[in-house]
Amino acid sequence: MPKLVFTSKKGLTQESGSGIVIEKVNATASGNAYTANGICGILTTASLTTAAGATTATQTVTNNNVATSSNVFLVCRVGTSQTVNGTAVAHIDAVADGSFTFKITNIKGSGQALDDVVFVHYFDVKPNF
Repeated sequence: MPKLVFTSKKGLTQESGSGIVIEKVNATASGNAYTANGICGILTTASLTTAAGATTATQTVTNNNVATSSNVFLVCRVGTSQTVNGTAVAHIDAVADGSFTFKITNIKGSGQALDDVVFVHYFDVKPNF
């Protein structure tokens, strides 16, 4: 198995030979559901209106690469039409073979509503031990 190295100039590459390509699969919400069968990508929510301190309904992602042993990492970016400074934080609820669920919490203080789509970047890592 080739050894991988990461540099800011080249990104993730093999120590020798050509680079490695990680397939990215994006999905847009249909209700609170997504289908994204890649190991990484961007999930685009429906437009959310989430008060300060509130949490969204459960979002379900169907993904045939995900296993119960997966570690799914999430990072959020709020859309460009955001008018009030809500801050979205995604957190995993559950991981199962073929799917994972998450919720988004607006962690801003009083009066700081989240009112936009949220782009949730996901990355699925399976431990090798």
